[in-house]
Amino acid sequence: MPAKLRMRNELGMTLSLLRQLRGWGQEDLAAASRVGLAMIRKIEQGRRQLTADNLAAVAAALGVDLSTVHELVALVRKIQGAPASGPALAAGATPQAIAATASPAVLRQLQGLLRSDLLAAPGRRIPLAFEDSRRLAPDLWKRLKPYPDAARQALLQEAAEFQDAGLVELLCERSRTAARDSVDRALHLAELAVLGAAHQPPGDATWRKRLQGYARAHLANALRVAGRLPAAKEELARALELWRAGAASDPGILNAARILHLEASLLRGRRETARALVLLDEASAIDRWGETPSLLIGKAKVVEEMGQFTESIALLRQAASRIDGDSDPVTIFLVHLNLGTNLCHLGRHAEAAQGLEEVRSLALGLGNQLDSLRVGWLEAKIAAGLGQSEKAFAAYERVRADFEEQGIAYDCALVTLEVAELHATLGHTAEVKELARRSAPMFSEQEVHSEAQRALALFLRAAEEERVSVELIRAVLAYLERSRRDPELRYRGPG
Repeated sequence: MPAKLRMRNELGMTLSLLRQLRGWGQEDLAAASRVGLAMIRKIEQGRRQLTADNLAAVAAALGVDLSTVHELVALVRKIQGAPASGPALAAGATPQAIAATASPAVLRQLQGLLRSDLLAAPGRRIPLAFEDSRRLAPDLWKRLKPYPDAARQALLQEAAEFQDAGLVELLCERSRTAARDSVDRALHLAELAVLGAAHQPPGDATWRKRLQGYARAHLANALRVAGRLPAAKEELARALELWRAGAASDPGILNAARILHLEASLLRGRRETARALVLLDEASAIDRWGETPSLLIGKAKVVEEMGQFTESIALLRQAASRIDGDSDPVTIFLVHLNLGTNLCHLGRHAEAAQGLEEVRSLALGLGNQLDSLRVGWLEAKIAAGLGQSEKAFAAYERVRADFEEQGIAYDCALVTLEVAELHATLGHTAEVKELARRSAPMFSEQEVHSEAQRALALFLRAAEEERVSVELIRAVLAYLERSRRDPELRYRGPG
């Protein structure tokens, strides 16, 4: 057996042993480590090499450090009774089977190492109470989920069984995921997490602050996605104060890289790109929770907004190399969607078209309406760039109508202006005028801040007077892209 494959089998078997000695199933380890179930299965079967990030996340969930994992791999090799060059024990063997082949001395050594590392030295591992809480959190959420929103809030305030730290962590994760499809749901889940953190059982007040800081950072993220930037800034400041005040109680339980990531996202929204990049690099340096692919995507978005499209593509491809598509379809979808967008920015529409089918397939598998809308938008951009005008107009119209129906004002305005730009490029003055007339009520009814309203009004007036130009449309488009995250930004383009 090749050495690389033998080592993969030995590591997978070691992690399987640790898991079973804990009394966990593979689903428990997947939930505790945030590494997907499909990935856990492949690792234990020796069919997938574990990345450094995933190994750190699995080891942390099991309560061992990486040096202990390496010692256990060596012990597994001894237990097999084979030299390093010999055959590996079959992946997935039970602790009972291992015990049957081990000498008493080696078995005592293994048990002693486990006992000392898992039950002692609490500063080096996740406390058992939180570990169990994290494992049981999905069942608590399954019980809480069927209730109406108000009843969920009441249960988090009044029912001790739902005032659970693991559930708070899970609600934060669900809020972050929901933000891609429903801002309202993201806000509700984050508010539930804040309630749960505030109503922790009496005990360590310092730990309560740490958990509250974590939950409030996710609430700030939901507010940011909702476009409520001043409220998001205020909430994040409160979150960071609590998070830092509770640092002494946390030996590495909660995802510290995530907090830096959320702070960087808000800074990006305020166009503080230099500071955002610093925080993303800091988060990458400390990450052991599997956050690195998302951090790379976040960094790619920052440099994309700085106009550095080639660098953004390189970061996205680096992220893709760290993702297992089977266990993390959301992140791989975001990589491919953003790749297509950056290629369009560079005028490489034919290359973007080559990946379109994969992006469509990933969106279909995720089943989120907004994901499908954004794929449709990418399809329209590609068609326009390839000179397929009729196909582009049809795709744009579908996307525009859906954004308008959902009340997503900025995206609807951006799509409208992209359609107007295409018409203007083709010399369709009458079509631009008609599009502006149809769009005027939507622009005035939607919640778009006053300065953006002024920029859109300039476009509408120019279109009505049949003096609109490609230059004006592009200036308003560029302004809306920037001002959606900075409502105080003044429009200074032509018009």
